[in-house]
Amino acid sequence: RRVLFRSIRRQMVPGQDQGQSPLKLGFGMTAIKILDFNEETDVISLYGWNKMGWKDINLQWDPKDYDGISTLRMPSSLMWRPDMVLYNSLTLGSNQDESVMAVVQSNGDVLFIPPAISKITCNPISEDDEDDNDDSSKDHHHHDLNHPEWKCRFKFGSWVYDGEMVELQLYGDETKIDLSDFKKDKKYEVVSTNAKVNAKVYDCCPEKYYDVTMTMHIRRK
Repeated sequence: RRVLFRSIRRQMVPGQDQGQSPLKLGFGMTAIKILDFNEETDVISLYGWNKMGWKDINLQWDPKDYDGISTLRMPSSLMWRPDMVLYNSLTLGSNQDESVMAVVQSNGDVLFIPPAISKITCNPISEDDEDDNDDSSKDHHHHDLNHPEWKCRFKFGSWVYDGEMVELQLYGDETKIDLSDFKKDKKYEVVSTNAKVNAKVYDCCPEKYYDVTMTMHIRRK
């Protein structure tokens, strides 16, 4: 492991110094539990995992040279990590745990899944709501005052890297939030979810800026 660590440049995007930009970063979200939802403020607190995968060419080795070891679990603080943040978070600072380990394969593939608590404001859905641009809007339901519904959009992106340095993609091409470990809530049900990559060019700059927006459509039972 010490031999590998000598070549790591933690402050530089892997491959950038060798003309291999942009780095392709897969991003996904696993929802575990609704910690709290306030209907008066439309604020949700969701516990889950942020799934990230990328290739770090500085972390490649031949297993034959290291007793057949092809996988390492390394402190993520020792390597370059994506600076992904929740843009519309209601809490300041990074919600990533610095102590989380990453899994590294001998071909340089890195898997990093930090737990996170995401707190955002959701949008109430009304009978005539037209603000539905994601695929989850295909699930149309009769809106009932006893069973109000909300769209909760979690918008993630890099804080400093534009699309020429880091190109965001959906982790595993998964177009939904992963609910395989989701604990059902007593009061609210998840109607549908959606995951989408957006690229935007601002007037100031020619570069694209990416975000991944995860949408969760919830309804009071």
